[in-house]
Amino acid sequence: MKTMKQKKLLAILFVLGFFLAACSKTSIDNGRQITPGDEACIGNIGYVTLQDAIKAVTDDNTITLLEDITLEEAIYIGSDISFILDLNGKTLDGGSNMAIQHDGTGILNITDSSGGGVSIGKVRSAGGENVATVGIGNGGNLVLSDCAMITADGGIGIFNLGSGSVFIAGGDVNATTGGTAIKNGEGEVIVAGGAVGTTDSGYAIWNEGNGSINVAGGSVYAEGRYSAAIYNFGIGSVNISAGTVSCNGADSHGILNNDTGTVTINGGTIRNNYDMGTAICNEYGGTVSILNETLPIQENCEPLVIIGGGMAIDAAPDLGDGVQVVAGFDINGTPTVDFNPKNITKYKYLKFEQGSSSIQTSDVTKKNADA
Repeated sequence: MKTMKQKKLLAILFVLGFFLAACSKTSIDNGRQITPGDEACIGNIGYVTLQDAIKAVTDDNTITLLEDITLEEAIYIGSDISFILDLNGKTLDGGSNMAIQHDGTGILNITDSSGGGVSIGKVRSAGGENVATVGIGNGGNLVLSDCAMITADGGIGIFNLGSGSVFIAGGDVNATTGGTAIKNGEGEVIVAGGAVGTTDSGYAIWNEGNGSINVAGGSVYAEGRYSAAIYNFGIGSVNISAGTVSCNGADSHGILNNDTGTVTINGGTIRNNYDMGTAICNEYGGTVSILNETLPIQENCEPLVIIGGGMAIDAAPDLGDGVQVVAGFDINGTPTVDFNPKNITKYKYLKFEQGSSSIQTSDVTKKNADA
């Protein structure tokens, strides 16, 4: 027969066990095995909300979305942690507001492991003008890779407000209804793969301040009237070494260089497919340099080509030493004609190559200019 002391001890143990179980359950609720209804997970640990997972993530972790998410307020990142956000074929929908605000200093890598097809992971917003789907401040860094998408309906896909960086390795950033796919302030945007584009009176990339835009691959495009694939608005720089920059619409431009901006092109294709369009518009006093020593010239790369349905470029560019130019009054470049900078607005096709012959195009250009 149990004594009173034994009964009291058993009661204490029972209460203690219940308390420990409750504590254990509380701990599991904050980071437990995945259960139905969880929005995200890190490894095999599930989180009720994506914001909970953001708070728990550590360096080099991967947060995987488990459900389509419609946000009531933006996901906020304020730490210096670098991590991967795997959309996993799901949609992160900001509705009429921003979806992600990245104010940390770490690297946010948005990717999609779904492999594309019918279910492509995307981050979207339909907030309209001045609303960004993903905002970057305070020197944050964003990478987009695989087949992940960032879309904006009438707003801004990615707004790099401060001195941060955006690296497009793959995927797609697009804006519709007069929106801007990527807007850059003082930071850097690098497009090395994937696609960045806009439709209907918008900009694919708007370099608003003194930041830099570097296109080293992939595609930057604008569709519809009053659009530009790259709008270099202020004193910033645009550097193109590979890839395609194109537009297709009346009163649109592949590159619109404004004010005192600089554009340096050492490779790639710049094209305006509209029959009266200009591929590069440089009528506001900026500088366009081609095949100079500012950017490295890639070996065995395709020739640099500028094509415009109306004209290739509206002002003669600065050419590097030894540059040879093939010009044409037709967009196909045939037949070829001698290049004369005085006739720059007549050419619809221009191909630039680093010359090796004894008579260099830069010399011919100078003679023609003096004629």
